[in-house]
Amino acid sequence: MEVQIVNGEGQIIWARNPVGGLTSSAYGKSGMLREIEQSLQRALEQCRGELTVSDYADGVSDVGRPSA
Repeated sequence: MEVQIVNGEGQIIWARNPVGGLTSSAYGKSGMLREIEQSLQRALEQCRGELTVSDYADGVSDVGRPSA
């Protein structure tokens, strides 16, 4: 699996896969690495939320059903 951060112009500015990664040393000085970190954090929070929902898939399917 590979994770990529793509800028608004469609260019990969950060990537990580099982073999290694891609970034520019200039990003540390420009503040871009902080923006990349924040994007990854938001993505991780979303993934965790989706995992929580999938853990309770049976409970979600009961929503809206009249009680017996």
